[in-house]
Amino acid sequence: PASSDDVSAIVGLINGHWQALCGESKIEESEVRSWFFEAGVPQDDTQGWWDAGGELRAYAQVYKGDFPDHWDGFYDVTVDPAVGHDAVLWDQVFRWCDRRSQTLGVPDRERGLCRGARAHEADAAKLGQLERRGYDRVRLETLMRVPLVGRLAEPQWPAGIAVRAFDLTADLEPYAAAYAEAFAEHWGHGAMPLEERTRQFRAHFESWAEFLVPETWFVAVDGDEMVGSIGSFPGVGGDPTGSYVYRVFVRPAWRHRGIA
Repeated sequence: PASSDDVSAIVGLINGHWQALCGESKIEESEVRSWFFEAGVPQDDTQGWWDAGGELRAYAQVYKGDFPDHWDGFYDVTVDPAVGHDAVLWDQVFRWCDRRSQTLGVPDRERGLCRGARAHEADAAKLGQLERRGYDRVRLETLMRVPLVGRLAEPQWPAGIAVRAFDLTADLEPYAAAYAEAFAEHWGHGAMPLEERTRQFRAHFESWAEFLVPETWFVAVDGDEMVGSIGSFPGVGGDPTGSYVYRVFVRPAWRHRGIA
């Protein structure tokens, strides 16, 4: 298995992969380091493949998390573009992922394994390998950017709505409940008891360590009701002037009022 000792090599592999695809780096060491302390992701769920010279050529991590109940695993796989043609390496990577996902969720013998993976639209090697293994494209994710120049106007909140900083201690359970309600009909959402979702969120926030900047997380409230939230990660991808907006949601009864 890969470990937190391999963080620099993993960052180099993933950013090299993204540089080849779109000319940009994607992650920093603090983010990757948090993966090894993520709730529900034991170190056994990670694997690296090194060449004879000690160069990391592939990395995989298998998740069993907040996905549809019929998914036995989600495969996060990166292969060095320099060896993207190596069919034997791809076979080794996916064979390991399949074995690992079997330990995370015991599949129905008649159904077999049901698993998911993610690929960039420009990553022809990975898309080809996924399609060769029978994967279908079921969802398209789009990363959007907007430049923020000058002083921004103060938001005008709807009557009765107030926005304040997110309190990791006091707000965690109502945050988990509001999130579950807001994403109940979202693609890939999986139901779970509130206690377990709260536990997972607590572990998520704690694992982000210095990557989490509390001043960039907010909740919207209507009296005592938490009705929405937004958070962000400044400096993602190595850009100190940028911020990645994360977990934006508004509960259904409060939508279409300009809160988001």
